[in-house]
Amino acid sequence: MFSKMNLKSIEEQLRGAGREEIIKAIGLLRQDERKTVQKLAEKYEKQLKRAQAERERIEGLKRYERKLMEKGYALVAGIDEAGRGPLAGPVVAAAVILPEDVFIEGVNDSKKTQPSKEGPAV
Repeated sequence: MFSKMNLKSIEEQLRGAGREEIIKAIGLLRQDERKTVQKLAEKYEKQLKRAQAERERIEGLKRYERKLMEKGYALVAGIDEAGRGPLAGPVVAAAVILPEDVFIEGVNDSKKTQPSKEGPAV
C-alpha cells in the first residue's frame, strides 16, 4: 500500500487517522525498506505509546470517582483552588462535574496548566 508512495503522501494519508488505522499502517510501514519510512513508523509507534500512557494516567485519576460511584453516589465533583491563600492574596476555587466517560487529554492540576491549554474564561 505505501511502497509506491513518497514520504509526504504517506504522512498526508496518516494525518487524522484513528488509532486502529495507525496500528495497521505501522505494520505496513515496517515492511518498507526505506529508512525514512522506518523512521516514520517509529514516530507513530512513539505517539501510540504516549497516547496509551496518557489514557492510563487519566484512568488512574478517575479511581476516586469510580469508588464513590460504586458506593452509589450519582455525581462527583472535582475541586481545585488557585491563589496564594487568604493571608497573602486572593483565592479562587472551582468545582466541576464531568460526564463519567469523558477523556480530556492532558488534564492535570490547574497550577500545571499551560496558558496555551486553557479554555475560554467563563
